[in-house]
Amino acid sequence: MEFASEAVRLAQDQAWSQSAKSWVSFAARDYQAALMLGRCGVQLDPNDGAVLDLMGAVAPFFGEIEEAVDQFEAAKQFDDPLNAPSLGYATAALSAFGREHEARAKLAELERAWPEAPNEIMLKSIHSDDAHADEVISELVLLGWTSTSPQASSNP
Repeated sequence: MEFASEAVRLAQDQAWSQSAKSWVSFAARDYQAALMLGRCGVQLDPNDGAVLDLMGAVAPFFGEIEEAVDQFEAAKQFDDPLNAPSLGYATAALSAFGREHEARAKLAELERAWPEAPNEIMLKSIHSDDAHADEVISELVLLGWTSTSPQASSNP
């Protein structure tokens, strides 16, 4: 947090400093600050796919599922690869909106790009309440996804 705060102090008008502090706030479970800083980063540079991807990862924690999908789709336009949890969120969001065809295409992308990523473990480590991660995982399972992580199946 100290380094992220210093980055914002030195470069307040740079999307990456705002996004870095957003991600640090997110990791510290200060979701309100993470959302505010992430949106600031997107406003400062709406053409930076990595900034958009980070905002997409933060948005679902406020029920901003549509905003998350929008950010992921915008990031994709800049040919920036989405990380495994981001693809999982985008897939689950599309499924939750009833956009099954798009969700299945996104699931295929997730399985192709990140075949051995421990998505279930990553999602549960991000959320303070497993029930929130389970909502995302349930949407993925409805589409036919199965966890590739042996550790995930051993969790209670």
